[in-house]
Amino acid sequence: MDPDGNCIERSKLQGLFCVSLSGFSRCRPVRLLDYWNGIFTSGAGERVIVNNQSTVQDMQTGIFIMNNAFLQARNSYFTNNQTSLHFYNSLNPDPESFIYSNHFSGNASMFSNANGNRPGCGIKLWQVGDFEIGSNTDAALGNSFENMSNGIYIKQNPIRRR
Repeated sequence: MDPDGNCIERSKLQGLFCVSLSGFSRCRPVRLLDYWNGIFTSGAGERVIVNNQSTVQDMQTGIFIMNNAFLQARNSYFTNNQTSLHFYNSLNPDPESFIYSNHFSGNASMFSNANGNRPGCGIKLWQVGDFEIGSNTDAALGNSFENMSNGIYIKQNPIRRR
């Protein structure tokens, strides 16, 4: 995060940003303007990894992934983010990307917003191709969503013919 609380730009990621057994959040936000923009990455070959009981919280958008960048999110907590994970313009997402065994939630300390002090959504997919959330072979790898307006929000995804 830069000193103004804005997103960590991809040029500073040098291709990989990893959060493991850690957490990051904005200190004591009380209104929408106090929430920081989170992590932004764009482009194939750029990677974001969040795992091992890490926490991403109090952000406008926790992690913004676009243009087929890679995301691995597993066994972590996403709390009080307006949108925790936002995928955009990723018609051919990295086939190794995955999101499983995470907990997405909101609680009473969430800022006042149009959603009644709840996060808008845990995962937003906007113009995204085939992407697996959880596992279609192992129910134990599912994600959980609690006290949110939407768990998974899908918008304007293209129709793909096979």
